[in-house]
Formats: sequence, structure tokens, C-alpha cells
Amino acid sequence: MSIICTVFFLQVCLQALLPVNADWTARTPRSLMALKDSCLVIPCTFNYPGQSKPQSDITAIWYQNEYTILYQSDKPETQGRAALVGNLEHKNCSLWIKQVKKEDGVSYKLRLEIRNLDKYSFPSSPHVTVQERPTDPQLLGYRSDLTEGELLTITCRTTHTCIVNPPTLLWQPQFDMVQEEHRMLGEGEWEVVSKQTFLVSANHHQKAVSCKAQYPSGQEARITGKTFSVLYSPQNTSVRIRKGIKTPEEGSSVSLMCSSNSNPPATSYTWYRVLKDTILRLPENNHTLQATNISRANPSYFCMVKNELGAQNSTLLHFNVQYKPEILPESNCVFHYRQFECQCLVRSNPSAVITWYLSDRKVKQTDVDISLNFNLSSSMTRSLLVGPTSLGANISCTASNKLGVTQLGFHGYGSWYQSWIVPTAAAVGALFILLFTAAVIGCIWKRRKKDQIKKDPDIAVLKTARQEKIKNGIHSKESFLTANSTELYVNVDFIKFSKHRKSAPSSGKKSSEGSYQSVFSDRYDDAIYQNY
Repeated sequence: MSIICTVFFLQVCLQALLPVNADWTARTPRSLMALKDSCLVIPCTFNYPGQSKPQSDITAIWYQNEYTILYQSDKPETQGRAALVGNLEHKNCSLWIKQVKKEDGVSYKLRLEIRNLDKYSFPSSPHVTVQERPTDPQLLGYRSDLTEGELLTITCRTTHTCIVNPPTLLWQPQFDMVQEEHRMLGEGEWEVVSKQTFLVSANHHQKAVSCKAQYPSGQEARITGKTFSVLYSPQNTSVRIRKGIKTPEEGSSVSLMCSSNSNPPATSYTWYRVLKDTILRLPENNHTLQATNISRANPSYFCMVKNELGAQNSTLLHFNVQYKPEILPESNCVFHYRQFECQCLVRSNPSAVITWYLSDRKVKQTDVDISLNFNLSSSMTRSLLVGPTSLGANISCTASNKLGVTQLGFHGYGSWYQSWIVPTAAAVGALFILLFTAAVIGCIWKRRKKDQIKKDPDIAVLKTARQEKIKNGIHSKESFLTANSTELYVNVDFIKFSKHRKSAPSSGKKSSEGSYQSVFSDRYDDAIYQNY
């Protein structure tokens, strides 16, 4: 649609240059350049005396070398390779040659025949030169020495003589959006212009931009600029283990290398070690670092690279350390009355293979009455063994990988447990029953004694020999008993007195035998002796 508008604009402009009242005149370019197998448009406008005529009254004839008819508007048989792109009524006689041949490189003449007016052959004769190959496009605004962060606009242009079907400009590589436009240069020549603007970065270093003009006929012309040299700060900084070692073994030493892309090259390297939340700067200042005695608990490392344009830190390097299997303390065996359950928990890198042994016999998945289960994670392996208690003697698990073997034994649980658990349980039960029976009998005996004492208040017994001595002392020390009715409280047991004991005199004083009256309180474990 834009091409049609352009042609119409060309018609109007060329017609405006012609006088209204004029003789026979025509305007065409003096010379044109055409590309073989492409198309060609010869711009043309004309004028004639008198009033304007309709297109049906006008016949246009184009000749090659004055005698060979290339196109005649009233003869369709001549309109295969050529056609008019203008309107004769509007005094536009522009000729379109659809596919240029080498023989088309000649001079051209125009003849008009107007009904009821006249016929006229114009003396002007544009000359066409045919090219075998297209002309290379041009690069404008191209610079090879660049700095990261600047904005660069590059323009590619080429000329052509076929606005009906112009060439297309293509970028390689295309960094950003492209703007394209067509411009009329005059004398039948046009140009197509393409621009791309992009922000210069390290990705453009050592790259070159090319522009290609591609024609509808399939022909191409290309131009390539110089390789970019971009100044940029360090990029893609990383730390890696030299010599391709990705998984060092525990206890070994490795050489670390800090690498980065920068232009100009790096001027300094700084190494850092990270342990938990602590960052420690190391004294090394070149691009390599020797890390010794590698272990699972080793810290992470990173480096910083600088040049005159800036600096960049690498990502953290974490060691994937390989080590022999370690059987964890959580590994154990639990024995029940009829079966045992054992688990073996192993930490290792690479993963360990766990093997169970019962009395030095290797356990297999196919063993009867034996159940084996395995669980794996990144560095942990867990195996569960379940079997009858009769097989539970001398159980052991073995964990192995390419770095070593570790073994843990669970000895003597099975036969001992089965032989002694029942007798031991029976003995403990019998002892408990015996103690319980003795306690019950003792309680019954004590209660009966108390009931007997309640029925006979004349029962008292001294608890110990010391209490008996106290009683004898009371009878022997007369001066103590002559005190003024002093009450004496003592702890006694009770025993039945003889029925032939002497009673105390009614006067309440000491008798000739020095006997005394006993006065018992309501509590039978205390006795009160009082003299009279």
C-alpha cells in the first residue's frame, strides 16, 4: 500500500512540473542502473497541446533501440514483461519492467498516439545499464572501539531502481528493534535505510555486525563491519577446582582457580573464605589458591576480580567432599518376645551399600522370615532388618562405598533374651506375690493384737530391756516415789498381769512392800505411774 502511495506521489509531483498549455514534452531520467533478474521502473511524465483526453483515447508505446516494441498499451500481447505503473489520463507514462534481462541494457524511446489529436515520438531516450550483481550496502555510524554502557546507532543503506518490489535489509546479529524506511533520491533512484540502536555490553566484544540486502530475485549483497573491541568490567567470575576434580576426597588437597572475562584483563584477585556467617579475607592475591586437608566441614570460598573499569565477586564454591561410610549412634536393635527390629543408619558420600549379617551369615532378600528395607537420601542410607528372636544372636551391619568399609555389631541379644526372659519374669512375679502375702498377714496379725488389748485393759509389756530397768528403778528408789503426787509418763508395751497382784492401800500411801498402784491412760502405749 505504501508503494502505491509513493507511485501516486511521484505522478503528482512530475505532473506538477509540466505546464498546462504546452507542446509535446516528456520527462525521463537520462540513465538508470538495473539489476539483472530484478525489476526496473523508468519514471515518465508527458504533456501535449490542447485539452486533456481520457485514457482510452491515449496509446503509449515504449521502444527499445527505436525499433523494437517492448510495450504498447492497446496490445495485450506486449504486456507480459512490462506494464505501465502510471495513468495516461494523468499524463504519467512510467514503465515497469518486471524481470530485467541482460538484453534490456539499451536506450528507450516513448511514442504517444492521441485520438483526434496527433501522434508524437519524443526525442529524449533514457539509457539503462544492467548489472550482473547487486551493489554492496553501506554501513554508517559504525565504530569498532567501544565502552560498555554507551549507546550505539548503526545505519545500513542501499540504492535500487524498483520501488514496486524493493530489496530488504537484514542485520546479523540483530541486537535490538530495527527501523526501516524508503526514500526517493530522484532520476528513478531510491534508497532503503535500516537502523538499529543498542546498548553496548560485554556480549558485543569480539563480535562484528553485518548488513545484508536481499532482493526478490534471490540475489544478495552483504557488508560486514570491523570486529568490536569493547572495554568492560569483569564478567562471569567463578571459582572452580583445577584439573577437572569435581568431588575431592576427604583429607585431600585441591587447587582452586578464579577466572573471569574482562577487557582490559584483570589487575588483581582477592580470595575470601566463608564459615557460617563469617567472611575472612585470605592473603593470597593471584588467581589460584591451595586448599588443604579437605573435610565435610570445610568452609566455602569465593574470589573478587578487579580491572580499571570495575570489580565482580564470584559465586560461592561448595565442596562436594567424598568420604567413607559412618554408622550413626542412632543405629540399634530392639528385641521383642517373638521378633527383633534392627536399623542401621549410615552417612556417606557416595551412598553406601548396607549388608546385614546374622552370626556371620550374610542376610539376603530371599531369606525366609527376614524382612529388609532400604531408604536413601542425598547423604544418608537407612536399612531396617526384622526377623524372629531365635535368629537375633550376633547381629551386625556393614556399610561400604568406594572409599571404605565400616561395621557395627549388636552381639548376644537373641539367645540370651529367649533363654532368660521367661524365668526372670517368673521369679520377679513370685517375689512380688510373696511380699504382698507377707504384708497382708502382718496387717491382719497387728489388727488382732489391738483388738485383744481393747478387750483386756490389764495387759502391758515393756518394749525393751531399758524400759524394764526403768520399771525396777521406780520400785527401788523410794525417795523418788515420795514426791508430791508427781506423774511419770513412759512408753510401754502391754502384757497381761497376774490375777494375784497386790492392790495398793486405800490410803494412797506406800505399803510395807513398797508396791504402787498403776494408773493407765486411755492410750495403751503410754503408762502413768503415780505414788500415793
